[in-house]
Amino acid sequence: MLLSKKWLGLVGLIFLLACTNDPSPLDATADPGQDAPANDFLDVSGDGEDVSQDPQQDPIQDTLSDVPDPFDDNLQVDLINDETTTDDLSRPDETSDPEPKAFTLLDFNKVGNVRGIWADPEGPIWVVGDDGLILRSKGHEFLPAPMPPFETDLTGISGADGVIFVCGPKGAAWRLDGSGWHDLQAPTDADLMAVGAASSNSVYFVGRLGKILHFHDGEWSEPTTIMDSDLHGVLAAPNGEVFAVGALGRVVQFDGTDWKYSQIAAPGVILRSIARGPNGTMVAVGSKGNILMNEGTSWRLQLTTETHQPPRDLFGVATVDGTEFVVVGSDGAVFQYENKKWKVVPVVGPFNTNGNFRAITANSQGEFIAVGMDSVAIARDDKGSWKDLPLGIVSDLFGVEAASHGGFIAVGESGTVLEYQNGRLGSIEVPTDENLVAVSGKYAVGNKGTLLDLSQTPVAVIPTDTTANLVDVWALESKAYVISEDGALYGLENGQLSVITQRPNILSTVCATEETVWIGGLDGRLEEQDRYGQRLLPTDGAFQLHACHPYDGGVLVVGDNGYVAHCKSGECVRLFEDPLTFIYGVHSHQDFAVMVGWAGLILTKTVDGPVTPLDTGVYPVFRDVVASKTLDGIWYLVGLDGTIGVWDADL
Repeated sequence: MLLSKKWLGLVGLIFLLACTNDPSPLDATADPGQDAPANDFLDVSGDGEDVSQDPQQDPIQDTLSDVPDPFDDNLQVDLINDETTTDDLSRPDETSDPEPKAFTLLDFNKVGNVRGIWADPEGPIWVVGDDGLILRSKGHEFLPAPMPPFETDLTGISGADGVIFVCGPKGAAWRLDGSGWHDLQAPTDADLMAVGAASSNSVYFVGRLGKILHFHDGEWSEPTTIMDSDLHGVLAAPNGEVFAVGALGRVVQFDGTDWKYSQIAAPGVILRSIARGPNGTMVAVGSKGNILMNEGTSWRLQLTTETHQPPRDLFGVATVDGTEFVVVGSDGAVFQYENKKWKVVPVVGPFNTNGNFRAITANSQGEFIAVGMDSVAIARDDKGSWKDLPLGIVSDLFGVEAASHGGFIAVGESGTVLEYQNGRLGSIEVPTDENLVAVSGKYAVGNKGTLLDLSQTPVAVIPTDTTANLVDVWALESKAYVISEDGALYGLENGQLSVITQRPNILSTVCATEETVWIGGLDGRLEEQDRYGQRLLPTDGAFQLHACHPYDGGVLVVGDNGYVAHCKSGECVRLFEDPLTFIYGVHSHQDFAVMVGWAGLILTKTVDGPVTPLDTGVYPVFRDVVASKTLDGIWYLVGLDGTIGVWDADL
């Protein structure tokens, strides 16, 4: 049977693809059983010299015009789909409609796809990814950055002098400084794939179809180059030099005066990243396991001990001193260059051994961190092993307050302040690393006399003239009350803190109405103060009270041994107790009270009803709870180890 012209064309295209994918010197890797010998690099040009080619001799210019080039990166214009691994293309099934859950623990360790990482030489490590993901390291964890006013997928990040720059599709270019986020309004609709900051006033963005933009002293310019293929990585040096790599195995260079490009890899290779050490040595990496090095004169393809066939695609490279480089890529690929040799390094994991890594960075202390798709992250420990690194909140959260936008503000360990809004979590920068243990209204308090006004930009420190731990705060319309662990009750008005009373008792909680203030603490002590004077309330307990809240004309108090009592008109009625548990937080909204504590404990109460446990099936330690200001029935809970829960009381 004769084949139609359509079938003949398809067969011809398949034949062309098969021929084009034949092994060639340009795709060479070392014998799987041998390391590359020291100082022995493979030249990949036909004449045995370096692989850099004259820009006038474009190796793709003879491609048949009537047959699609299977290596033409420009055929794939979608920002995500240019990466060939199927994990990049996966998306949650949006066709299902599961039953909504009344109670949900939010897992902010599942951050999604991470595509860029950058280490501030003088500060934290920053991470960007899909849906506007921006994280920054703080101590032993990664916290959300200040919440950006966008949810754009982000592909690149860089910075200098304390200023951060990020980029993404359709010309997305943003700057983060001490005053917040700023849209740089790049003069393009092209997808921007990478950004490199030579300084805070000189930043280069690169992207689709050879797009290169320079943001200098607040103004945009577009250098004239002959590049028309996609650029995926950029390196901008303080001395004015710029290097960008991308599709068709090309590198484009700006020497401070002129732009030029060179062919350093096969036309079918997509170069993804480039790094340079202080000694001038550069490494570029890309698809099909390509690693190329330039030690000052030319680019040379490197031999590795890669055993995968076909070789794995590589996406990121980093160095500290230029003598050691680390490269990462798909399917758990990690390569290290030491002592003039490349070697494959296994990932110990245990969960990210085959992670699809997309970027890597190194800080000035020589710490390497790699990130990738589906929340994967690894770090090299001091013994040289690559182990899993959680990208999310692990710090203890101690207090929560409802925000006007319907979300919440939470405070916690080591100066952590988080903001939750419309399903997104961001952080608020504060000028302290002390533990913050309570928040009310616009005020947060913490250890060593820390008192913050969160409504100011930047957040302001309110002088306290005490080094005692401030353990609770309660804000009213025009004033606030603060207590210290050593027994002081303070009044806060017009930014001034003054002592109201001092007791020789350990205090732990304060709450108030416009007429009455309650303070409680150790040994079941609960004191009521109003215009008629001060009095002790009969809690009938020798345990610690942890929290209180005005309720039904009196006050609801909770504490150790599962203690819940309602005190009113000088009397206290015990409503609940359980010697095996502890209750740390209580909040009342529209005569409905919620109490939280140890091992996932959640109790509820209406004015006329009993205290009722809520079975959620989860067991974290909750420390505080609050009702949303604008979303009816929504309650927020926070606790130890970064626990954040959302409860819909109407379900």
